[in-house]
Amino acid sequence: MYSVMTGAMVLTILGNLVIMISIPQFKQLHSPTNFLILSMATADFPLGFVIMPYSMVRSVESCWFLGDGFYKFHASFDMMLSLPSILHLCSVVDRFYAVCCPLHYTTTTTSSVIERLLALCWSAPALFHFGLVLFEANVSGMQSCEILVACFNFCALTFNKCWGRTP
Repeated sequence: MYSVMTGAMVLTILGNLVIMISIPQFKQLHSPTNFLILSMATADFPLGFVIMPYSMVRSVESCWFLGDGFYKFHASFDMMLSLPSILHLCSVVDRFYAVCCPLHYTTTTTSSVIERLLALCWSAPALFHFGLVLFEANVSGMQSCEILVACFNFCALTFNKCWGRTP
């Protein structure tokens, strides 16, 4: 299990590193869409380099040995980097627009539009996830609940009824 997960980490790190080096290095790749892809690689690189090693140990060992404070910090960064990655993937829908409306694409997808999109993709998840986990809004009202676990150092993000509700 460790070797498979380590392979995924190495592919994630190297693949995103190639993108992060290539786009700034070559002037031909300087386009609004490529800056969107560069930003996505910038979100995915720390996921592979910083988040995945600790998540790998937690997944395989089923225990968290690094304390509650570091777990909250790790979980906040995990969620804060995962959501921008997902939002960037959703934003790459601009490729559909480029194929379907190629004559209008260059006038509608400008650098300022991409900048606003990137600001939204990074700021909204950061504010939401750090606020949610660090201020413990996800567990308010759950202080009397007991979680039965096999490991003493088990850490899992729990969510109260308000945050766990599905529409």
